[in-house]
Amino acid sequence: MKSTSAVALMLSISIFSSWGWGVTQAAESNRGSSFIEWCNQQANLSANHRITVEVLLAEADTNDCELAAKNLLSRTELRLTSKGISDLSPLSEFTNLEKLVLNVNQITDVRPLAKLTNLTLLFLPGNQIEDISPLAKLTNLKSLYLDGNQITDISPLAELTNLERLSLPRNQITDISLLAGLQNLEFLDLNSNQITDISFLSGLQNLESLDLTLNPITDISPLARLTNLKELDLRVNQIKDISPLARLQTLRTLHLEDNPITDISPLARLINLTALNLTLNQITDISSLERLTNLSYLDLRFNQITDVSPLAGLTNLKSLNLQDNRIKDINPLAELTNLENLDLEFNQITNVSSLAGLSNLSSLDLSNNQIKDISSLARLTNLTRLYITENQITDVTPLAGLTNLQSLALNNNQITDVSPIAEFTNLKPLYVYLEDNQITDVSPLAGLTNSISFFLKGNPIPSDSFEGILNCSPQLRCSIAN
Repeated sequence: MKSTSAVALMLSISIFSSWGWGVTQAAESNRGSSFIEWCNQQANLSANHRITVEVLLAEADTNDCELAAKNLLSRTELRLTSKGISDLSPLSEFTNLEKLVLNVNQITDVRPLAKLTNLTLLFLPGNQIEDISPLAKLTNLKSLYLDGNQITDISPLAELTNLERLSLPRNQITDISLLAGLQNLEFLDLNSNQITDISFLSGLQNLESLDLTLNPITDISPLARLTNLKELDLRVNQIKDISPLARLQTLRTLHLEDNPITDISPLARLINLTALNLTLNQITDISSLERLTNLSYLDLRFNQITDVSPLAGLTNLKSLNLQDNRIKDINPLAELTNLENLDLEFNQITNVSSLAGLSNLSSLDLSNNQIKDISSLARLTNLTRLYITENQITDVTPLAGLTNLQSLALNNNQITDVSPIAEFTNLKPLYVYLEDNQITDVSPLAGLTNSISFFLKGNPIPSDSFEGILNCSPQLRCSIAN
């Protein structure tokens, strides 16, 4: 008897469970159903479907399914970034959409988008998409962004011949042969993939912007035909020979950081360049840069440069970075009066008098050189940031008039007297880094305002000398005790 009852109970539970499961399955099985049907079945939907419906109701600013459907069906644009969406089925009815933004969700399946054939712009960065074959039907697309997914096969994109902008960084792409047919492309981003062969790009002569950062590329000869390029990014590859770039005379911006380049002579013909980055190469000779007079931004960090005289005529420069080279003589920089940012740290500089006329400088870094005399910096009254750490400075009197400073770093010098700093009358907050000097007396700072913070660790200052002058943390980050 007990056995019969148990069987009956189990059968009852099984039937009930199957009925509940069947309702949910029925609610979700009809992927062609309207948004109103999805909306009305919310209680029976899976969590993934329900989240999408709730997001769409919030977007329509109503809980009324019919009103929401009317609102959403009339939309030509929908932006649903970071909404936790994983299932796109409830969107499949919105065929009037022309622009759809679905950045940073949890999407794996893009099949529901296949019906949205009026789309001209589609953003899907930061999802978990592997298969993009359903997108092949979206032939009206002009802009497609698929950054940061798990895509290996991009062959379905071959049908999208109207594409003008295509973004595919941070995927797992090796083969880009299908791109050869996308003749209308003007913008192409293939950053951070596994591409070695770029020969298929040679016919894309409408390209104006190309990013091939972080790929194991060695041969860039196919780029020689892309004569309409204005922006080219080749950072972190394995490129030695840049001679194919000599023909790209429309280039405005060129990034070649972190390659084993030694010879930059092909760049001499790129006279329209306004921004050039050659950081982390093996360059010693920069004579080929002297004709690039349109440059406003130049980064030559981490090379082996000793002679900067070729830069003397680049008077349009606003930002120049020469960090970590082997430079001793900076006199050629004296004529670069439009400079606003100059970085010369980690060189072998002793004399900075040639900087006296660079009155437009707002940021100057002279750290880790062999400088003793900073009197020539007194005229640089537009400076907001001055770093002179790790030098041989004893006298900071010339800095007293630099009242626009917001950050001043003087760490690891031979400073004993801080009284010149008492002249600072800055209204803006100022941070002064004085660690590891030979300061014993901070009393001259007593008259300063409390908008100044001092960093004094590593100085032989008697602890009782702070009283009534500075409020200090155990790490000797101090402010004025007013």
